[in-house]
Amino acid sequence: YTLHLRLMPGAPGLLTNLMAGACGVSFRDYTMATMVGYFPKTVLVCLLASGIIKSSWWQLAGAIALYIVFTIGHYYWKKRQKARMK
Repeated sequence: YTLHLRLMPGAPGLLTNLMAGACGVSFRDYTMATMVGYFPKTVLVCLLASGIIKSSWWQLAGAIALYIVFTIGHYYWKKRQKARMK
């Protein structure tokens, strides 16, 4: 779940940190989920910032496309999880 929250677009980091601590997530699992989960967001922010600085519409379009892909992926993952729970 920590990895899922890290990959989720717009998830507040502070809340994720507090929930992981309250739920007793191991340090190793928390660290791995954070490293893997923040990588796509870091790439997205770097593309966006670089596109703005360089006025590169291709980089901006790529960042927006990645954000849309992450959002759609999160939606389908959440939908699949709800179907499993039934």
